[in-house]
Amino acid sequence: MIFGRDPDILILIHSCPVFRYSFFHRIISISMKKITTMQVYTCPSGYPELIKQRLLTYQIPEVTVDRVLSVQGSRPDILMKRRPELADLTRKAIQIITDLARPELTLICKPVHRKDHRFIYLDEHIRLEGKTIERALRPADGAIVFFATLGSGVDVVISNSFKEDPALAYAMDASASCLIDSIGTIVCQVSEDVMNQTGLRTGIPISPGAPDWDAATGHRQLGALFAGLPLNIKINSSGMMTPVKSISMLIPYGRQMDQSSRSCDFCAMSATCTYKPPL
Repeated sequence: MIFGRDPDILILIHSCPVFRYSFFHRIISISMKKITTMQVYTCPSGYPELIKQRLLTYQIPEVTVDRVLSVQGSRPDILMKRRPELADLTRKAIQIITDLARPELTLICKPVHRKDHRFIYLDEHIRLEGKTIERALRPADGAIVFFATLGSGVDVVISNSFKEDPALAYAMDASASCLIDSIGTIVCQVSEDVMNQTGLRTGIPISPGAPDWDAATGHRQLGALFAGLPLNIKINSSGMMTPVKSISMLIPYGRQMDQSSRSCDFCAMSATCTYKPPL
């Protein structure tokens, strides 16, 4: 079926996953389930198209029991020795989430509109500020911005399960978090590869909720960049996203980007974190 009426946007939705791309708005959208069988309808041009073509070669990484238990704050090796039944419960949770998830990704490339002594503008009316934004975007020529979601079905089953089986619901919640994070990681890796091949560099990806970038404000700011474009994520007046298992992210790029920084450098817990890898 066809979704959207704007003649400048070619958007076709079928029962199988598709990419959607518009040259004028420089947007792509991808439904990532069974990515290798995806049918593509696009107006090929620009960085989003290059990122899309690379994403077509990827499968969503499998969510593992060890990773889900780690997300829950456990040592998988120790926990499964003490309570081996948790491994079966986690496998069940992973299977449910994998079957229910309908991942979608919407991505745009925005050149930096202008910079002044205080604000950085990705659009005439979208101004960003703060130490994190300043460090990430001041040397940038532009930014890749994307939203990704697992779809509303995941939220519904997790919410309903908390009443009947809290342990399973908790495992499903962690499994869903692992899955949406994996999608974000793939997009960041592919974006970096594509930009490097075109002579550009990417900086550290940042998300709303980073130090000095309030999550509610950041989601609204990034969401405003997609005004008038197809985005299957709603952002309420408090800046919360629906479906809940969704992410938003900004990846700065340019010719003068410093690639010596690490994501830990942008984390408020960096000074005391026990998981931070050594230099």
